[in-house]
Amino acid sequence: RHITGNIVVLKIMLVKKDSLILNCCNCLYSQDTSETLAPAVGANSDYLGVVTQALDKLNTKMKKIIFYITALVFMSCSSGGSSNTQAQTNESKIDSQKQVADFVSKYNTYDVFKFEDSEIVQLVALKANGDNVVTFSLKNISKKSTDVSVLEGTAKLKEGDVEIDEDEEGIGYPVNEFIYNDKCWIAIRLALQSQDMVRVNSSDCESLSTKNTPFASKGVLKKME
Repeated sequence: RHITGNIVVLKIMLVKKDSLILNCCNCLYSQDTSETLAPAVGANSDYLGVVTQALDKLNTKMKKIIFYITALVFMSCSSGGSSNTQAQTNESKIDSQKQVADFVSKYNTYDVFKFEDSEIVQLVALKANGDNVVTFSLKNISKKSTDVSVLEGTAKLKEGDVEIDEDEEGIGYPVNEFIYNDKCWIAIRLALQSQDMVRVNSSDCESLSTKNTPFASKGVLKKME
């Protein structure tokens, strides 16, 4: 039989779970040329019906293809993002640990104290420099960013009555307070008897530190072995 139109074979790929199913349907695409068809279904009207149904199937299946591909891409990107975040977190922890090791190595003749939580590492190095003076170094390392604050100097023992601090369990202990008042104000409060705990208070140090790495201690710094 002869009708106006060309036969075009459209191959539609459907995604089902982890495998690909290949479906083929024969459709007619109307053009202005005349071709001889292979054994046909019936009259021209029959072919027009086949075309309409095939195009409807094509639209439906193409929507499915787009949906499945979008879902797969989204899942892949979400998984990759999670891995990258974990990798960045690990790198940050490794870097802070290295800086702690470098600090301890640099001040190997000092007593070094450390406080650490999920956001910051705070370090204090102390060395007696006479009866009432200590040489110190403060270093604060942010775990949330690349911020680091450092301050070095000498602090003098505050005259007057012995003051009291509290440990993590709320138990009081006497301290010697050493004051630095040069680039900013720092009070280093060292446990009087055990000398294994330190607290740091600060004021007017914003220009030397950052929001993520303040000099004021967040908790009790314990002496490192």
